[in-house]
Amino acid sequence: MAKYPLAVIPFSGLSPAACEALAAAIDDAVEALRKWQLPTGPNTRLLNAKRRLLKVSAQGSYGATPPELYETAKAILVANDFYGISRTMQDERAAPIAKELKLALRGPLSESATKNNTAFDIQSQFWFGTVLAYSGLHPAVPDTKKTKPDFVITVDTLVSCF
Repeated sequence: MAKYPLAVIPFSGLSPAACEALAAAIDDAVEALRKWQLPTGPNTRLLNAKRRLLKVSAQGSYGATPPELYETAKAILVANDFYGISRTMQDERAAPIAKELKLALRGPLSESATKNNTAFDIQSQFWFGTVLAYSGLHPAVPDTKKTKPDFVITVDTLVSCF
């Protein structure tokens, strides 16, 4: 692990002062989300994350108590994931994706339950889709109301469901 610490712990080099740059990246994510008419108001998880990251940067500390450290960790995760997700969103709004992302953006930084999923579950699902997209696999989201795979990838004649 010592040879590749950043591969295992990707945020190990993120100082409290650098949290300001991560907070600024949220603005780019918000711009992409607004194009899809997704919630970007002050009570979304994304802007809650931005406020926490700016506070961490200003105080020069991740926090002093376990709840503060937990909130900081969640803020870093939310900011990083939604920045990546927003970079893979196409210009044309996709209703099934927008519906789920709307749920993922709601509420506090901690896990908040929706009818069928938690906001974090949906966030994780689209983070995985982002990884697939960055790898050049072009995942598609099936538009169906039935139980479905999260993503479908077609390569030549091979169809894979995830």
